[in-house]
Amino acid sequence: MMATGVRPGRGQRGSVMLVSLIFIFIITVLGFALFNLGVVESRLVRTSETDTRAFEIAQTGVEPRAWNDGLARRLLDVLVGAP
Repeated sequence: MMATGVRPGRGQRGSVMLVSLIFIFIITVLGFALFNLGVVESRLVRTSETDTRAFEIAQTGVEPRAWNDGLARRLLDVLVGAP
């Protein structure tokens, strides 16, 4: 008579399923964490781009006004040392 399979010992039934479920749970949690990290990174990049764009828009409005008021010319005269 030949044995057709290996029988698990007492207390070992279902341990493979339990280990597999724990492994799947850990992989799922890691997947959610990486997805959340990507969302946060995307928000940071968008905020940085918005801040840079706002700064550039403000600069374009300040520079012509400063030249028109003569403020930039006076500052340049002070820096260069013109009388």
